[in-house]
Amino acid sequence: MPKLNPCVITVNMDGKPVENVTVRLFSEDQLHWGCSGFTNSSGKASLVTDGKYKGVPAGHYKVLLSRIDTEQREYKGFIEEAKLPPRKQTVVIDLKYEDEDETPYEIEIVDGRRASLDCHVEPPESPDLPPNYGMPKKRNQF
Repeated sequence: MPKLNPCVITVNMDGKPVENVTVRLFSEDQLHWGCSGFTNSSGKASLVTDGKYKGVPAGHYKVLLSRIDTEQREYKGFIEEAKLPPRKQTVVIDLKYEDEDETPYEIEIVDGRRASLDCHVEPPESPDLPPNYGMPKKRNQF
């Protein structure tokens, strides 16, 4: 495990904090370390590595942000759930922020320093997921 450095990402939309945003860091050099977190009610995410180690290895990263809300309903068991239509999913922030080729946000993590970044995001043009959402754009992405 490399040395880990504190990193906080803040997400705002229209000047207000955005809660429940998934924040991930992407780097070609750090593919084996998963660095992520979720924003709290203040829009802040303290990132961890591999889901449990506080901090992030040094390096240059693209900041990927996503929030898709899923309709809540009472679970009535597997058989009954299978008969119902899929739960509606609503895109909260524009999908460009979760794409490593489109996100405008990057961060440099330096050993021994606390890193932070403020991200100001826009709502999506449409709250509906596109039909090809979740499909790999590039060969061998998964």
